Amino acid sequence: MGSAPARWRTILAVSCVFVGNGVVVGAWAVRIAEVQRAHGLGETGLGAALVCVGIGALLAMPPTGVLATRFGSAACIRVLIVLVALAPVIAGASGSVPLLLLGLVALGAANGGLDVSMSTQAVAVERMLGRPMMSTLHALYSAGYLLSALVGGLVASAGIGVETQLAVVGTIAAATVLATSRWLIADRPAEHEVAGLVLPTRRLFLLGVIAFCALLTEGSITDWGSVYVKHVLESSPALAGGALGAFGAGMALSRLTGDPLRSRLGSVFLVTAGAALTGTALTVALAIGSPAVIVPTFLFAGLGLGNCFPVALAAAGFSGGNGSVAASVASVATVGYTGYLMGPALIGLLTAGLSLSGALCTLVAAMAVVLLLARQVRVADQVREADAGVAAAVPSGR
Repeated sequence: MGSAPARWRTILAVSCVFVGNGVVVGAWAVRIAEVQRAHGLGETGLGAALVCVGIGALLAMPPTGVLATRFGSAACIRVLIVLVALAPVIAGASGSVPLLLLGLVALGAANGGLDVSMSTQAVAVERMLGRPMMSTLHALYSAGYLLSALVGGLVASAGIGVETQLAVVGTIAAATVLATSRWLIADRPAEHEVAGLVLPTRRLFLLGVIAFCALLTEGSITDWGSVYVKHVLESSPALAGGALGAFGAGMALSRLTGDPLRSRLGSVFLVTAGAALTGTALTVALAIGSPAVIVPTFLFAGLGLGNCFPVALAAAGFSGGNGSVAASVASVATVGYTGYLMGPALIGLLTAGLSLSGALCTLVAAMAVVLLLARQVRVADQVREADAGVAAAVPSGR
């Protein structure tokens, strides 16, 4: 496991990757409206352009799993953090819609690939420490995103240009990650291990379903939650913002506390309890249909949902199977992000035949699916316990 200082340096290095990625994406997100105006895009045009981010991510995730298996996730991180830093600058300074679309595809591809690589490192950190870390690291990504968005808003109000802000933020993030990357875990596999696209095992497929349902729910609440509050409940924009803020706060708090809970109670309990809490909260919100309950129910929905995707990713990394850790993480992440992209569109299609409240009942069904499949995440605990048993059986040499 290495010395304590070495372990802390590794944790710092991996944390910098998650925070750095969040900082860059947050800086970009807060300036999207200005990029929209600069390119003369309407709401529909902007929505179509932003789809390019998701397309780029989905195209990049599977091959990143192959490359991380061949060259190691640390090597992929060093390349991808530079691309993540550059892509928003290209998009912001493009000056034309075709170049903007190209920059957005590049941003999605770099960010999707970095998601796979840094989650692979997170699995390696869990094995090194013998305890969960995935949820905490994903919380650090969210913290970096939030901090960067808040600072970016202040920077924008001060009149600093989009390209300048994105270039400065990207340079700082990339430099920090590159400077600490020598402490990342060298996870390049042995020559005999598989380094290509492989068919997922049954367990990986089911973990992918959990990830799909979790991110489908997250994406749908993020995109349709305010619409539900303003149009169905006929409430104020302030309450809509409060409801989404409560959901985000619940997600963040859930991930900050998720790893200690997973260590104490186990992965299956955490996912089962989380899916049950989210499903119950959404059922109450939709059944009562009152502004008085929307903020607390969205808070509880976030508290329950926050750990479902990170735990599924961790379980994928511990699953082994026909491929490497990176390939397994990539397969589950790809399916999960497909749910994140499809969820809002699915809700929109269902509203053609149902009310929005009826369409959102799909999310309760998605949580029921997670409940049924929750035992699939047990593999992370089983492998970690086996590693601990092997470590205990090996003489320390003292």
